[in-house]
Amino acid sequence: MGADLSRQARTLRLFAAALRGKAVQCELAANMVETAAGFQAIRRVCAAADLAEIVAHPDLAYLDLQTRGFYDHG
Repeated sequence: MGADLSRQARTLRLFAAALRGKAVQCELAANMVETAAGFQAIRRVCAAADLAEIVAHPDLAYLDLQTRGFYDHG
């Protein structure tokens, strides 16, 4: 009887440890999603700033057109 309860307690502790490990994995995944969203926001802001810079300078606009034609062609 005592050994049976000891085995059950050990099993429950192992299960609890597995759940704590899964909770850490879920927390890591949530942090990765938030980080990815932040990087996407930064990318959008940088792309908008690059576009504004290119539009503001005609020589950059022409260079952008040339490079797009060269790199997008292949």
